[in-house]
Amino acid sequence: MKQEIRILGVDDGAFRFSDARCLLVGALTRGKHYIEAVLSQNITVDGFDSTESIIDMVMNAQQEQIRAIITDGITCGGCNVIDIHRIYEETEIGVIAVTRKQPQREDMRAVMQKLPRYKKRWGLVEKAGEPQQLTNDTPILYQQAGLTEQKAQYILRLTTENSYIPEPVRIAHVIASGMTKGISRGRV
Repeated sequence: MKQEIRILGVDDGAFRFSDARCLLVGALTRGKHYIEAVLSQNITVDGFDSTESIIDMVMNAQQEQIRAIITDGITCGGCNVIDIHRIYEETEIGVIAVTRKQPQREDMRAVMQKLPRYKKRWGLVEKAGEPQQLTNDTPILYQQAGLTEQKAQYILRLTTENSYIPEPVRIAHVIASGMTKGISRGRV
């Protein structure tokens, strides 16, 4: 796999739980240095439309050239759970969800139990699988769909430069934060 592959990094913007919708931004990069496009969708806070929104982003971009989708975790817009396996099935593009910290599954479950359609939400969390650590010396954990563990790790190393978070996700975060807060500090 060459180093200048196209990757769609996805992150949500700042929101309040009293908001009905929040911004979801996709940064289409080539490798880790070149931004080709910025895509955006509005998703429902604590809803069920994040998966469809990411699929729409892929369909609106140059789908045949995207080699991976990297998301900031498996939830966005609160408890709007991303179905990484469905995204892979519908786009045939591998998906990697990254996070800095081990998810506190029981805390997550407690929050989701208070929301409508808890079983569906929790089913998507379980379907994503247990997060795996990239290496012993990095705090990055990931879940993947449609990629081998070896290929997912290669893509994560290829796209990580200035922080532990892959550049496409960091760029999506900077854009989303800037658009929703008026400024971004760049920390994911």
